Amino acid sequence: MQALHKLLAGYTITATAGDKPASISQVEDAAIGAVLQPSQSRSFGPYLVERNFKVDGATVVLAVSAAALSFGGLLCPFAGTPVDALQSTLAVNPAGDDNALTFTARAYGAGGDGISIQYLDPGGVTAALSVSVVGSAIIVSLARAASAITSTAADVLAAIEASIPATKLVSVSILTSDSGSADDGSGVVTAMARTVLASGAGSFVGTALPGCLCIDVTNGLLYRNSGTQAAPVWQELGDAA
Repeated sequence: MQALHKLLAGYTITATAGDKPASISQVEDAAIGAVLQPSQSRSFGPYLVERNFKVDGATVVLAVSAAALSFGGLLCPFAGTPVDALQSTLAVNPAGDDNALTFTARAYGAGGDGISIQYLDPGGVTAALSVSVVGSAIIVSLARAASAITSTAADVLAAIEASIPATKLVSVSILTSDSGSADDGSGVVTAMARTVLASGAGSFVGTALPGCLCIDVTNGLLYRNSGTQAAPVWQELGDAA
């Protein structure tokens, strides 16, 4: 089974053969590649420009990841307008007042879209509020007393901030638009199924240093990173008068 995989600038691709031999080679330079025996792995990249790889093997497993490559002042080819960095967010607003929270991914980029929040009703007569993290899933087990949920939005916020694994993934704030600027998170929340953060974005997040240049190869426009390496902001550079 043969497949073509596009590798963006600044990323690496790793191919691991399953129980049968496989091969991987770069389309632009066939000399860059390898024949893999079962369980063997090979990595290629990162490159300063986009590359394409041809993979042949029924059981080969591919992994693509961002590499520790910084484009400091270099020219980064890109097809289209580069996208400013945005953090993934999720507004949780259960029925009732003063119980809404906003969760924001710590890191910029689309990777934050994989983070999820769940409010779990543990059932029973009594239960203590707790937070657990499994991978990128944050699970808030709500408190109960007299067979009813008693956790408020402020309680959930405090529990998240007390969890080191959770705070590595997200920050939390009271959503004041729930009932006005006086919202203090005092309202009781309700159970909520696993819900993912969304709208994270950004071109060359974590790789483009401040001042890095990016050229849109589609129309020849030039952009400069006026933001940071963690959160690039792309400013179009006009033609000299």
